[in-house]
Amino acid sequence: MTFTYLCFFLTLHVIIVISSEDTWCYDIVKSSAPHCPGPREWKTLGSCGKSEQSPINIVTKNTEFKKTLKAFHFSGYDAENDLTIANNGHSAQLSLEGKGVTISGGGLDGTYTALQFHFHWGSIEMHGSEHSIDGERYPAELHIVHKAAASSRSSSGGETTGSGRTLAVLGFFIEQASENNPNYNSIVAALNDIRATGTNTTVSKVKLQGLIPEEKYLEHFYRYDGSLTTPMCDETVTWTVFPETIKLGKSQLEAFYTKLNYSADAVMEENFRPIQELGVRKVYTSVGKPWCYEVQLSPLENCRGPGEWTSIDSCDGNEQSPINIVSKEAELDKSLSPLKFINYDSENDFVLTNNGHSAELFLEENEITISEGGLQGTYKAKQLHFHWGNSGTLGSEHSKDGRRFAAELHIVHTLMSSSRSESGGDITGEGRTIAVLAFFIEESEENNSKYDGIIQALNDIRSKDLRTTVSQVKLQELIPEKENLTKFYRYDGSLTTPGCAEIVTWTVFYETIKLGKSQLEAFYTKLNYSADAVMVENFRPIQKLGVRKVYTSGVEAVVSHSRHLLLSFIVAFVVLMF
Repeated sequence: MTFTYLCFFLTLHVIIVISSEDTWCYDIVKSSAPHCPGPREWKTLGSCGKSEQSPINIVTKNTEFKKTLKAFHFSGYDAENDLTIANNGHSAQLSLEGKGVTISGGGLDGTYTALQFHFHWGSIEMHGSEHSIDGERYPAELHIVHKAAASSRSSSGGETTGSGRTLAVLGFFIEQASENNPNYNSIVAALNDIRATGTNTTVSKVKLQGLIPEEKYLEHFYRYDGSLTTPMCDETVTWTVFPETIKLGKSQLEAFYTKLNYSADAVMEENFRPIQELGVRKVYTSVGKPWCYEVQLSPLENCRGPGEWTSIDSCDGNEQSPINIVSKEAELDKSLSPLKFINYDSENDFVLTNNGHSAELFLEENEITISEGGLQGTYKAKQLHFHWGNSGTLGSEHSKDGRRFAAELHIVHTLMSSSRSESGGDITGEGRTIAVLAFFIEESEENNSKYDGIIQALNDIRSKDLRTTVSQVKLQELIPEKENLTKFYRYDGSLTTPGCAEIVTWTVFYETIKLGKSQLEAFYTKLNYSADAVMVENFRPIQKLGVRKVYTSGVEAVVSHSRHLLLSFIVAFVVLMF
């Protein structure tokens, strides 16, 4: 009996010893703790062997654009807090519970409250981000863990557990910069005080907003369903991974690599889980492939030409622009009185820029307005830009009775009682709050001297985002004379560049602008989309009119072709009679 009890207690002792050694660890620890299950053995722990595990490698070309992934709303991120930082045995973790820090938007299904944030890193010899993009790892990665506001969670290891997709984790890559990041100084200094597992200290006056990239850079992100990256690897996480990186100096990164310990004999480094299989899951992106014109599809394969714009915002709507104006079907609207132009005759210096899609002249700083002409208020000029073809291609966006012109000028105005923001070559907003004046441009035998300043300035804006000043410009001189602007077409449409918002009252004038051959060729040759692509044929194809109507300001403008023939016959008959 004594022998039996002795065997039982020896067996129990062995079980206790094995249990104490049988906690999880990272690969680098296994040399000092061989019985500790490393990441490749985690599959026996909790959910770690399931099919929707994290982290993953994000293959950008395989991501799918998702319209619902709008910008995040960050609340409390700008608050200054004193936070507890702890060595939890696997990472440096700072608690956010009770601080009122939340996120919403971003395609999430509600508001999520921040619980904690922590870091994963490599070593001096190895990059240690958990996720990777197109196979590229970064030196480190920051995870900010949030729980659904209506649910209750508990902390487990470096992450937080739960059931269902009740956690939202924001992942930020950290890369090395030439200078230290002052917003991280207090956190890096605190690492000296938490070398041993289980120790903690306070970091004062931490603003979470200062630890991550500026909000304007956070509209681009990747989204997928995954898991915690530490055991028990619960598949409860909606992951958001941002491509915009956090920058830390070399000495700051080395502090993570050297200051903390797993144990007395093991420095805390390379605390990342290996990449997991994506399987049948999809990774979504908040920003689709950039849009481009048809002519760009050859040199820029990774962009969406006009045929694919229907996947962008409102570009699949029923009131899109441009259109073909069939003059004989335009209805006379007596309310379309002549437009009133204010300060179109003032002389100004304007900034001309290559916005990547056109040559754009900024008008917003000047009090240039239009009203009347059937418009529902006063509209202030924001900018003008051009659309053109090529030496062998006509490039106006609108057409008239099936006829295209060499180019087209758009002067964009916004309703003065509303507030707007710029998007691409045009302006976005809600309702019919944009009024665009459109002028066909055709080739003439002589150059138009009023355009000399703009044509010359094209030489200075060949590349995207370059800008220059064009001096002493009178907007009135760039368009036909006032007495020739009483005849125009009017219809409701959209911006002609993504996101194609259906907010535009279009006015398309009969009278054309005349430019010489060499002036038109300057548009065809002087600007680039990119280093390898000349900016030509920057027009959207004709869209369907659908049930919309086109109106005209003058009945004399819609004389049909048959009536022209009849008048010509009458004139010829009278001449012969006399």
